[in-house]
Formats: sequence, C-alpha cells, structure tokens
Amino acid sequence: MGYDDNVFQTPTHPFVQPDQRVLMLRSQGSPATTILVTVPSGDPLVPDTVKAVDVPAVPPKFTTRTIPGAEPAKRIGSFVTRGSAKFDTQFASRRSLFTFDLNLGEDYYWNRPGDKSEPNDHLSLIYLRRLSGRTQFTMNADASYVRQPNFAVPNTPTTTGGGSHLTANAKADLSNRMSPRFSTVTSVSYNSLYTLEKTQQTQQTQQTQQTQQTQQTQQTQQTQQTSDYNEVIFGGEVRYLFSPQLTVLGELRFSMISHPDSPSLDTSAYTLLVGGEFTLSRRFSASLRLGESLQSYTETKVDRSSPYGEGSLNYRVGPRTTVGLNAHYGFEESQNVNSEVVTLRTGLSVTQIFSARLQGSLALNFVRSNTKTTPTVTTPSTNNPASAASGSSASNASGSDGSSSTSAQSSSTASSAQTDTTSTDQVQNTIDSTLSFHYTMSRHWGFNLNYSYTTQLGPMQQSDYYRQRVFLGAEYQF
Repeated sequence: MGYDDNVFQTPTHPFVQPDQRVLMLRSQGSPATTILVTVPSGDPLVPDTVKAVDVPAVPPKFTTRTIPGAEPAKRIGSFVTRGSAKFDTQFASRRSLFTFDLNLGEDYYWNRPGDKSEPNDHLSLIYLRRLSGRTQFTMNADASYVRQPNFAVPNTPTTTGGGSHLTANAKADLSNRMSPRFSTVTSVSYNSLYTLEKTQQTQQTQQTQQTQQTQQTQQTQQTQQTSDYNEVIFGGEVRYLFSPQLTVLGELRFSMISHPDSPSLDTSAYTLLVGGEFTLSRRFSASLRLGESLQSYTETKVDRSSPYGEGSLNYRVGPRTTVGLNAHYGFEESQNVNSEVVTLRTGLSVTQIFSARLQGSLALNFVRSNTKTTPTVTTPSTNNPASAASGSSASNASGSDGSSSTSAQSSSTASSAQTDTTSTDQVQNTIDSTLSFHYTMSRHWGFNLNYSYTTQLGPMQQSDYYRQRVFLGAEYQF
C-alpha cells in the first residue's frame, strides 16, 4: 500500500486564466436627423402641407458579459495498492551462465479520475557462454511495460499522460582475446519504445491544456512524449591491457533509428570513442569513454555533431557499504527536425547493509536536457537605392521589349530574398530520488518501505512540479 500526492504531475505554479468582462452590443443606436412629415389639411380643396420634424439621436445600448476563465489544475493525490508476482531462476555450469527474472505487477489508484489501474511488468535475462579459451559470447536483455516514467533510461517518456508503453533493450557481445594483452569485442544492440495504450486526459487536465495552448506551443519539445522508435547499434571495440590496473580501448559505433509514425525523424549516427577501464584495487573500479557523435537525418540530410561521453564508478567503502555512479552525455530523441536534444544523465546508488536482516539503499538520478531549436525563416528584403537605380536604368535601356524589363525586375526581387536562422535554447532539469529499506523477518517473509521524490524545473515556471510517493509492503517468498 502507498500514497501518491501528485498522480498527474500537476505543475506547482500552473497558468491561470482570469475571468474576462467584455462589452456586448445589445441595440444599435442612430444619429440625429430631420424627417419630413405630411400634415393633411382635412379639406379636399386645400392641399396637404409638409412639415420638417427633428428626430433626436438614440445612443447604442451595451451590456457587460463575463467570460469565465479557467481555474488552475489542482493536485490530485491517491492511495495506491500494488500487487506483483516475481519469478527468478539461475543456471550455471563450467562454461555457461543463465539468469532469468520476471516481475508481473499491477498498480491500482483508488482516488485517481479516469483509468485507475496501470501495469508494472519487468523482464530481464543474462546469458554467458564461453565458446573457447579465448572466445566468449554474452547477451543481456530487459523489457518493461509501465506507465510511470523512468528517468534512468534515455529516450523514454517523462510524463504519465502518454499511456502505458513498452521499452525493450538487448545487447549481444562476442569477445575474442587475440593475445595476452590484445582483445576485440564485436557487439550489436537493439532498443525500442512502443506506446501500447493511449490514455484519456481527465476533464480537468483537458481544460488546463486549452488555457495553456500558447505556453505549450512555446515548450513543445519539453511537453511532448517521446515518439515510438526502433534503434539498432553495431559496435566494434579494440582493447589493450596496458597494466593490471589499466585497460585502454577504442570503439566505433554505428546506429540507425527509425520512427514508424514519423519517418522524417529517422536518423543514423557514427560515434567514435576512446577511453579506458581502471581497477585500482579490489574495492575500486571505473570506466570512461569520451568521443564525438555525428548524427544525420535520413530524409533531410541535416548533419549535427555533439560531444559524447559515458562513464561508471563502483567503490566498496566497507564490508557493508557500496557506492555506484554512472553518467551519460550525448544526443537523445528529438520531436522535430529543426531541434536537437543533448542530455546529461547521472545516477548515484548507495547500498548499506545495517544487519543480517535490514538493508537500505538510496538511488538518485539527475537529468539535464538542453533542447536547441533552429527554425529556418525565409524573408524578403528591400533592395538598396543604388541597386534600385541601377535596375531601373537597365530596365529603361532594354528598349521597347517590355518582357525584358519584367524579367530583370523579377530576377532582382528573387535575389533579394534572405534565409535567416534563429536559435533558442530551453533547459529542463529533473531530479528523481528513492530511499528504500528491506527487512527480512524470516526465510519466507520480508517487509519493505520506500519513499520517492521527483521534481522538474524549467523551461518555464508553469511546467515546474514536484511529486512524492511512499509505499509500505510485505512479500512472501516460496
């Protein structure tokens, strides 16, 4: 059981549309005028007379009408019941290893308007096979079917309003040791995102979206959900054992991303990396890869480049304390050909074993996303006086052929058009943290408690929000 104090990620300072009072015309007025009125004489032998009568002006009449504004969306909290069934198994031999973990779950929000239930399913597996004394094959895969965002995974939705989605990631490596110091690794990876269940916004959320149409247009890149995509990555890595503590490496990756619903966003990219892996002691290990990524759109042939980096660090502080740190910087999926998204993702994990029965962990993710939009605008520009005079003289000198003069003027007008590009940067910061405790009461029974806090800042104050969730649960292991 748990409680979520902001199930729709409602902004802390939402846009407010106040009531508007406008004047409405109720009756049309008329100006002052003079009309001629016939006055009958009453005698057939006497003609009628005409008299001028002044008609005064009539002012128009107005009424005031109040157009109701839109109230800001209110935070909605809800109690949550979470149920899940887990299955895991492992097989090992002298030459192979296989692990399989499956978690099927469902969350039910008691007080949430609209759809109250959502999936929470996860699958992961690892397979390792030593083909010979120098060759080894490794494969790992994981998949998740959820609605809640996972800020630790790149290119996934960051809001709950896009519906339940399926993410899948798989990687296969073939490593070969050519000599005691020299080895190679060939890899192929597959990543995908599919939105399987579209959700309907509540009436309150729809009303807020209508009143914020202007603001949403300005921050489209931040509010849109990541579109469905398929990504295939081919990699080749060369490793050299420089010393027992240091392995230097170089890697080249080629990736292709396709979007079934938006072919204009299809891209290919080359990434060249150099780095190393460090093992300073039995407690400390780290890896670092730095390089450059060149991205190209398949249809428009637009090329972009960005620095790329990834690294990890693992340190065992003591017999009961372990610290892990990972970071990733580079391109991520954009919703527009004229926009590029460069994101820094960092994750910190700390595990503490307090006793044989009690264990605690802390996970902290920080995401900084920078969206650079560069629209191309073609605007006509006026010719300078000298050019205009020169063009006029040339036109007059062309003789009596009017078509020649028209052609010269059209050429001058066409050459005066200018193509301008303006760049705007929008930065969004997200912090997601989770504190968890697990207590093992017996061989079968265990209890867990966790608290999560998520906050998003930028690019506009109207989109900032914070969210808290707390869960207390029990589990039985067969």
